[in-house]
Parts: sequence; structure tokens; C-alpha cells
Amino acid sequence: MFNSDQVLNASRAVLSAETSRRSGSADFIKILKKSFPGINWRALSVHGENTVFYFESKPENKKIDLLCYTNIDTGNPSHLSLWTKTDFDPLAVTLNKGAIFGLGAAHEKISIVPQALAMEEFLKKNSDLNIVLAAGFGRESKMRGAKRLLLEFLKNKETEKICIASPTEGEVFYGSAGRLKTKVFFPFSKKEKELRAEHDLKENISSQSKIYSFLGGEKLESNTIHKVISSCKNLPIGTLILDLDGGASTVTEPETTYFEVDFATPFEDSMVSKFENFGELLLKLDAEMVSKFGEHKPSKALHIGRAFDSEEGVTFFGYNLIPAGTTRGELDTWFEQFKSAVQSVGGEVMITDAKTPYINQSADHKNSKACLNVTEASVFEKVCKNIIILGPGKVGASKQPNESVVLSDLVDVSRVYYDLFCDPKKGDVK
Repeated sequence: MFNSDQVLNASRAVLSAETSRRSGSADFIKILKKSFPGINWRALSVHGENTVFYFESKPENKKIDLLCYTNIDTGNPSHLSLWTKTDFDPLAVTLNKGAIFGLGAAHEKISIVPQALAMEEFLKKNSDLNIVLAAGFGRESKMRGAKRLLLEFLKNKETEKICIASPTEGEVFYGSAGRLKTKVFFPFSKKEKELRAEHDLKENISSQSKIYSFLGGEKLESNTIHKVISSCKNLPIGTLILDLDGGASTVTEPETTYFEVDFATPFEDSMVSKFENFGELLLKLDAEMVSKFGEHKPSKALHIGRAFDSEEGVTFFGYNLIPAGTTRGELDTWFEQFKSAVQSVGGEVMITDAKTPYINQSADHKNSKACLNVTEASVFEKVCKNIIILGPGKVGASKQPNESVVLSDLVDVSRVYYDLFCDPKKGDVK
């Protein structure tokens, strides 16, 4: 029914199109229509250049039997020199030893391929089921695509079941992690403010700087901003921080972080002493949160995406992964502990956004596997409680150079989606 050549050609077309937050997705529909001619794709709405695409097999039906959603916005590709499998071009899709390499191959965009191929095959059946495929901007853009779909499309439709694409190696999962976006601020002391102002007015400036680059890796220690924080333990206590700038987005891995300091005027109670304690605290909190995920653990639960200095102090933006099944009370307790711990090393914490964890409450699914990724389940739960997570690839393979997915996995998942389209109630509690 589905063959490797068919899947590979469709994957190459989909992955070669740029759909980052910067470029938008308005032109992506041209790729979809050309790659899947059997599907009449439509553009639901446009928010800037972030278009939501959808197809409905039986639009005359008032009920949706199954909605499949994929996010298509890709993160920061990091240094191009690290994309050794694609000739240093993240959009130059390649096949190497049975795996497809390219930006979005491990998570974003790629899941639309098995869904669309399964839909073309499903349309050959004489079925009254109303299956909807939808694709929009996801977690890189505050799940804007899912929110727009909810407001403009699902509000007038009864939805029986929702399937969200995320790496599960083709196995159906019944939950997904939550995410707590946080802002941590460390204020400069009065003396630091005075010395920074004086330094800007000096004619002969003496300082040292370094650029930390992301070289791959999934652990918190490989994050360039965390490298800067950790490096402070090797600096004299009286070191003056002149400049700190890293990352472009809260939810993407920072490519580089720039750090500049001055040793000329030693003083007490400097920022570097706080950072030494902060770096150790982050590793401790990360290990504690990872341990709460049970059998299937992420490589890290804490992520730092953005850091910069200002006249008043240094600000960090990041997020914390929250295990599926975590209650609101447990989440509040953990945040208070996190807040108290950061305050103990001189920082201030506030929540900037929260995506609650999701777990399918069906009795037979309470102990089923939950995806380690944050998905749109927290958005769609408002209209449907029966949500599953399904997609090709392994969790943790995305958001890094040379991300890939095994071609045979895409073929297998295409068959899984076809079976699901034929019987959307498959796996539900009777």
C-alpha cells in the first residue's frame, strides 16, 4: 500500500520548504497540493504569515470522527557547520543509511507525510467517516495554529477524537508533558551598577570576552547559556559582568552566547558568585525533575533559551518540562519550591506561560505511556477529552543538528494512520 520511494519523495518536498517563525508558512500549501494531489488542502486563516492548512473528508458532516494535527514550524537550525549529513544546508534533505536527514525530520513537518499518504488511500474507500487533517504553527509559536483552529473551526463541530503528531516511534501514547515558561532575574548590586557605568566612560577599556557555541548534545550542560553560568565558578568573586547575550527564543536551543567580563576592579557581592550557585542549583533541579518522569525520561527537564543583561541586572528565559499526570496542586508546590530555591541564590522568578500536562483519563489508559514532548493536547482538551499522541521518530532527536527519521518508520506509521482512519475508535475504551 505504501512504499519507500513514495514516502521519500513526499518527505523531501515537505522538508525542503522553510516554515520557520521568521519565514512563515503561507507558501507551504503549494508543496502540500503538489505532493498530495488527492487532497484538496484549504487555508483556514492567516495570522501574519502563519497559515493553518486543513482538509476535511466529509465537510457536510457536523461531527468530526477524528482530527489529526501536526505543527510545521521548525526551530533554530543552530550552526550550519554542524549539519554534516546535509552538506551544511538544513533544508537540503538527504537519505543516508536508511534515514532521512533535514530540519524538521525528527518532529515538525515530517508527520504530515504519513498522515497525508494515509488520507489519499483512505479516500479510495466508500466511507462516511469525517476525518480532518490540519497543520499549523505549534510550540515554537505558542501553539498559535492549534488555538486558531480551536477558535475558527472546531467551535461549531463536535469532535470525537483527536490525534496529535509527535515522535512516539509509531506507538499510540495517551498523554504528553506540560511546560512551564519562566523568567529568572538577577539584579545588579549598587556597586556593580556604578562600575558598569564608569567602565563605559573609560578611554582605555580592558576586558575579556568569549563566545560559547552549541556543539550538539541533549543534556543541560551542553546549553551555551548554562556553560556561561557554570564558567563563573572559575572567575574571581569580584569579576564585573559587562555583557551577556545568548539565544533568540525561550523554546529553542541557543546557537551562541556572548560573555564579556572585567577583572580590573575587584569588589564583593558580585553577580558571578550568584551564578556559581545558580548553575549548581539548575543541575540539581533538572535531575530532580527528570526523576519524576518514571520509566521514560527526557534527557533534561530544564531548558534555558534566552539570556541578556540590562542596566538593572541579568535576565534568563527558559522552561521546565512537567510530567504527564501532574496535578495542579503538585505543579503549584513544585513551582514554589523552584521559586524559593532561586531566591536563595539571589534571583527572582515569575511564570510567563504555562501548558498543563495531558493524560487521557480513560480507565484503561491511566498507566499507558506518555509522550515526553509538549503537545497541543492542553489546547484541544477544551473541546475533546479523547486525545492520543502518535507519530514517527524518537523523542529527543529533534532540536539539534543532523536530526533525522528512519524511512521505514515513516512507511510503518503511514499504515498505522490508515488503520486509524478506517477505525477511529480503535484502542478506545468500550
